[in-house]
Amino acid sequence: MVPPQERSMLAHTRPASQRPGFSLIELLTVMAIIALVVAIVIPTLGRARDSARSASTQSFVQRFVQAAEQFQQDHRRLPGYFTVREMGAAQNIPRGLSAVQNMLLDLSGGVVTGNPPGVVANIGPLDDPQTHIRVDPTLIGVPSATNKAYFTPSARGLALFSNLAGERSSTAEHAALFELIDDYGMPLIAWVQDDAGQASVRQPSDFATEDSRTPSRFYWASNSAILGATQVGRMKVNMSQQSLLGGTQAERLRSLRGLLGNPAYPVDVNVAVDAILPNASRGPIVVMSGGRNGVLLGTEERGAKAAAGPLDYGLNFKNRTGALLPSRIDLLTEFDDIVVSGGS
Repeated sequence: MVPPQERSMLAHTRPASQRPGFSLIELLTVMAIIALVVAIVIPTLGRARDSARSASTQSFVQRFVQAAEQFQQDHRRLPGYFTVREMGAAQNIPRGLSAVQNMLLDLSGGVVTGNPPGVVANIGPLDDPQTHIRVDPTLIGVPSATNKAYFTPSARGLALFSNLAGERSSTAEHAALFELIDDYGMPLIAWVQDDAGQASVRQPSDFATEDSRTPSRFYWASNSAILGATQVGRMKVNMSQQSLLGGTQAERLRSLRGLLGNPAYPVDVNVAVDAILPNASRGPIVVMSGGRNGVLLGTEERGAKAAAGPLDYGLNFKNRTGALLPSRIDLLTEFDDIVVSGGS
């Protein structure tokens, strides 16, 4: 017979293998809790990351626009080595020098004389070799005696165009120049107003046209290198099909007027919705990022679906059936694009 004291000691020294473990129900409960926490935390982290990228891109674009405004104040003209009319030339549609690349030549430098090592020759929107310049990409953003460097982007904000856009018509030289990229790895585009364009808007072509053979305020050709590309940036976006600024010539020009037209200044709202024209732009300089999805005015975004077609400027005031809206809106609020305007 085991004494009571020994029985007590045996009870307290039971092997660990004999101790009760978690039941199946308890394990399933713990797993369910973990899955619930993951389901809550992962999307929250994703949204926080997107918000941070969006805020960083917004700041980057604003800094670029501010540099352009400072240049305009100092030189009494908008930045861009080549004129807006030259950038809008029909010849630039296949040549593919972008408006941002042109602005960087004034804001960040890089233009050189002679033929030093590493130089990129034959830069220019026109076919005439006499109009071309030479650029040293390594000097972009580097201050010098001849370059104030109004804008000095970090290495993260620059990318060679050849690494950004594929399957588009352009010269190899322009593909060797830098573009500005947002925090999503996608190129920014800029629209610069032609001060020598139409003073008043009486017809659609007075505000935006395909190229500068018809004098206007804005020319699609100045961004054809990106908007005509089929594999753009880190996301490999087909801008020619996925953007309202791609597509057919007639449709993209209607959307371009909707993008750049200032909703506060229509010519006349008492006409058909697709005939309402902007009398003023959002600004002499408009710089934009495609935002989270990387697409510039994406065809799958809420704003595009609401437009049910091109982004007509008149949709700021009327619906597609022609009925006046209760109050004026801004079409761009229905897109995730980041758009900053400036200049005077």
